[in-house]
Amino acid sequence: MFLTVGTDIEEIKRFERVIENKRMMKRCFSERERAYFEARGKGAAESACAAFCAKEAFGKAVGSGISVATLTEIEILHGENGQPYIELNGKLKELYGELTLSVSLSHTESYAVATVLAYRQTEAEAEA
Repeated sequence: MFLTVGTDIEEIKRFERVIENKRMMKRCFSERERAYFEARGKGAAESACAAFCAKEAFGKAVGSGISVATLTEIEILHGENGQPYIELNGKLKELYGELTLSVSLSHTESYAVATVLAYRQTEAEAEA
């Protein structure tokens, strides 16, 4: 089995300014992500910070890092029960679409953290 992990931590205070900057939000987050943050009200900065951490953690897990050009191709979304998941789009989906991704988000008053596991079965494991 191919398995990698990435982790990132950021200061929430930084994102209190970012969420007020519409241009920056469009560069970093998809329309669906921005709608989620808006619905969070007072928790918008914490949610945006955690989502950004997850994008950074994804880049670390796959070993490519992230760039401004691909930030919106990594979406951090939430299921009906609130559990976060990663959806890849565009070029990143072409490159990493075969991976199974798992994400965990957490935060305190001051910091948000995310961990991403990226894994796939080897051909031998899939045939077994």
